[in-house]
Amino acid sequence: MDIADQMYGTWQCISSLTFSDEACTQPLMEPFGPNPLGRITLTPDGYMHANITHPDRALPLDKSWRSRATDEEVARVTRAMSAYCGPCKVSRRDGDVILSTKAEISLEPTWIGTIQERKVGFGERDGEKTMILKPMEPLQLPGGKLGYAVFTWVKMDPKKIVML
Repeated sequence: MDIADQMYGTWQCISSLTFSDEACTQPLMEPFGPNPLGRITLTPDGYMHANITHPDRALPLDKSWRSRATDEEVARVTRAMSAYCGPCKVSRRDGDVILSTKAEISLEPTWIGTIQERKVGFGERDGEKTMILKPMEPLQLPGGKLGYAVFTWVKMDPKKIVML
């Protein structure tokens, strides 16, 4: 089975850690909390979308954010969130599996039109297969520090996804 074939489907985020070192051994924080609310979907036709937020901040607003919510109310929800999507490809580079996505839409405006790359690894947690996405480059954290955001995902069973 091709490595990309193993990645297709929808994955649930089970861990989001930001590290201070490139080796990802010195954790700094859990930006989306200990139980992040996130999904990433990779399709066989080469498209990816990812959404993640802190569940304590992803609370419904009691009014439309477009017309009546205050900037503070909208910021409470959106600043706790990350989302982007676009065409993607899986490749190998220097022995690493790389997921490259051209960000067509992104909550982080500086990503729009850029190629976002992540190193891909696989593991296991509680008997379930996991996919670990690590950054190729550090990200700028508040206060000027650099960090490395690592996300661990578990594949969702399509038979267990509840449809309304």
